[in-house]
Amino acid sequence: MVDGEEKRSWWRRLPKLKMFILFIVIVVLAWVAMPYVQEFFKYERLDLYSYWWTVNSEGNITQVTLDLRNNGTKTLKIREIFVNQTLINSTDWSSTSKSLPPRASCWIYIAPKSMIYMKDSTYNLTVTTEAGGSFSYLIRAEDEESVGPEKFNIAGVDFFDFSSIGEGIFVYVYVENHHDTFPVVVVESLVNGTSFDLGRIWLHPGTVGPEALGIRFDFHWYHGPAYNFTLKTPSGNTYTYIATAD
Repeated sequence: MVDGEEKRSWWRRLPKLKMFILFIVIVVLAWVAMPYVQEFFKYERLDLYSYWWTVNSEGNITQVTLDLRNNGTKTLKIREIFVNQTLINSTDWSSTSKSLPPRASCWIYIAPKSMIYMKDSTYNLTVTTEAGGSFSYLIRAEDEESVGPEKFNIAGVDFFDFSSIGEGIFVYVYVENHHDTFPVVVVESLVNGTSFDLGRIWLHPGTVGPEALGIRFDFHWYHGPAYNFTLKTPSGNTYTYIATAD
């Protein structure tokens, strides 16, 4: 009699056991699926905070620089740039970071070699991402506070001599950006007309005085001659500094 009662009691407990097992399975599946669910609900958002039109030495507006921020919840990767629906060559634009985590910001300059931006004209700038996002901004080159030349200069040159026969092996060229808000980018570097492949060099705002950036040129120099250091920016502006290796 006791055995029969125990058997019936076990069968009564079985549904509770099944419910418990089902609960454990649901919890485990939810834990496994949570990252995928969170990723599904993430979104991209790229906001324009401000911009600066750069005027070259001929008085033409040849470059615009954007201050952008990722206000979404997903890391985005910048893919392409369009101006008035025209794809810009990848060599005519660049950013401080093409991969932006949430809340991060970056600068992008856009300087098409075959295009001059016209004052008082409206331009549709579009930034696309690797995930298929597209963000467009309508901007005008009309505000005196957002149009002007670069505030960039070469502050000096240091020749480093580690040789006992009157020659050195590298030089530092110190550059400054006196703009309070936007960077300057060096895209070409030359010494006496010879190009040095140093890549794009971003000079952040307020990099002046003791904060001046030293650009290193590795080459054999000799005491006595004058050396012509030339730096070019995306806007087409050229900056030159002549220094004698004393």
